[in-house]
Amino acid sequence: MSSGATRLPSGVLPYGQVFASGSVPLGMLTRDNFAGAHGEGTPNFAPTLVPISQQEFADRREAVGAGMEAAGLDALCVFYPARIAYLTGFHHIPTERPIVLILGSKGDARLVVPAVEKEHAESTATTSKVDVYFEYPGAEHPMERVASELVELGAKPKRTGADHDGFVPYWGYRGPRLSDLIGERPVDAEMLIESLRRVKSAAEISCIQLSSDWAVRAHRRMQAEIQVGKTEREGYWATASG
Repeated sequence: MSSGATRLPSGVLPYGQVFASGSVPLGMLTRDNFAGAHGEGTPNFAPTLVPISQQEFADRREAVGAGMEAAGLDALCVFYPARIAYLTGFHHIPTERPIVLILGSKGDARLVVPAVEKEHAESTATTSKVDVYFEYPGAEHPMERVASELVELGAKPKRTGADHDGFVPYWGYRGPRLSDLIGERPVDAEMLIESLRRVKSAAEISCIQLSSDWAVRAHRRMQAEIQVGKTEREGYWATASG
């Protein structure tokens, strides 16, 4: 194993392990949690989710910060929900209300959110500031808050990056592009984040494997209920009550 390879947690069975029983591989289950790995039925296990730590989120932002420094950026605006979650731990369902993460060159991480997401953002996001606007549409457009945060960070327009030129115009949203507000087209900094997301940590692998484990479990339960003449609803109720 190379020194840079990700090491699995102690006691974990790697994906692709074929058990003597001839069962279909179930992914990364701990030996303590795994029981009854047989080709028939479903595994009896109580998997434990390995959470992404606050330190890991901080390390991700630090890595992006290093990329920003190399690219000569004063600030980076992140508009895509998956990237915001990757860098802060704040997961949300996108709506017409803009939510924007702004990273400064000195480690600042500011999240602009609507009031409806205030408690959620303050309780989960690993950021230095949560800037709350009341509602969209409202008296003040949320992108004006973004522009104000960039001014507060001292970000020069030509040294401002983003993963998109403003909030993505879905779900009925209408508003100015980021370039309209700062007077320059932002530097395309999407790959500063995406290049990091391609390399998974041990905790991320654990989350992916847990999802795979449950997907396999669901498929096995479904397969066990499939019979000629049986409807999908009948199969569903049988597995739901089992």
